[in-house]
Amino acid sequence: MFSSFIFLSPTLGPSEYPSEIPSLSWCNGSASEIHPQRLIFYFRMKIRPVFLIVLLHLASCAFLAAHDLSIQSAGAPDWFSQAKAAPTSSSSASFARAERIAASFAPFKPKVRYTWDENYFYEESDGFPDRTRMPNLMVGITAWNQQIPIQAAFFAGNSNNYWKIPLAPVPASTPYAITSTTFLRGAIALGADGIPIFNPSNNTGKYSYDIGELDAYGGHSGMGDDYHYHIAPAHLTPVLGNELPIAWVLDGYPMYGYVEPDGGPLQTLDSCGGHDHGGLGYHYHAIGLLNGDKWVPAAPYMNSKFYGTVSYVDRQVDPQPSVTPIRREGDNGVGYQAQPLTVMITRFLNPVALKKVGEHYFEDTQGSAVASEDA
Repeated sequence: MFSSFIFLSPTLGPSEYPSEIPSLSWCNGSASEIHPQRLIFYFRMKIRPVFLIVLLHLASCAFLAAHDLSIQSAGAPDWFSQAKAAPTSSSSASFARAERIAASFAPFKPKVRYTWDENYFYEESDGFPDRTRMPNLMVGITAWNQQIPIQAAFFAGNSNNYWKIPLAPVPASTPYAITSTTFLRGAIALGADGIPIFNPSNNTGKYSYDIGELDAYGGHSGMGDDYHYHIAPAHLTPVLGNELPIAWVLDGYPMYGYVEPDGGPLQTLDSCGGHDHGGLGYHYHAIGLLNGDKWVPAAPYMNSKFYGTVSYVDRQVDPQPSVTPIRREGDNGVGYQAQPLTVMITRFLNPVALKKVGEHYFEDTQGSAVASEDA
């Protein structure tokens, strides 16, 4: 449970932070694997025109999730641990596409796990960023929704709550448009690092990037306490190179970075935000502007339509995995009301020093130990 919820500011009134602080626990793979976590959150808040330093300390017991998915979950179905079948004449195209998708996700193992059959590529992860590659998580956000990113449970052992990417995508007769009023729930794509990508517009219809809701990687924690992107994760390009997709849209088509896979300049895109050339098949691209020698994200940020066929149910692509928040927003007055705050988040840390024992992290209680970045 939370051991403290501390604001180092005398000017914050009770109405300016959540009134209910429930227990903190979540599943990593199956109901028997409960991993509480310690988080500390530093940010600079602008209230009434004065800048204040605020410390939010969410603490539980000493055991911390290791974010290591190399161990097979006991609740996962057999197909998740079985070797992949050899391609057959009837499925060779599907297997070739699956291997192409796997090439995108492979650099991020063991943070991600995957397998496939003739119809779908399946991916599971805890949806939490790798802090070695994303050390400045949440840093730079200037409009904060009072949510802290924690692990999700995108696992086969968690009621089959995993990602599915079709291996035989079908072009849509009338592509669904991704707008400020459509696809406002759930993801529209999955980053190669296993992190979901949402509509560039937030649930109020505004571009999250434009109003300061995103960190340096184009992501933040949503109302489900889950970290996700709202723009194409172009920061993965140094890991993947230009030749591998940085994401896969849920209609089954890949998304590349700001340039073509051969490193050449971006060719003309269609109304969906993609094109088909050079034997690559149809693919999307991250959208941005070149400012000197640096690319800067620019509207519409990524694909504005689904070139492939998707099912639109309850304002999202269906099916897809879901998350359960640890704090209920609204709920007939029982939960809390998120209060948007003008902030400058500067750090996201553990409040304690950590030591690694095997594949897991524990609190280091030695007097000389120093608190560290989140593992």
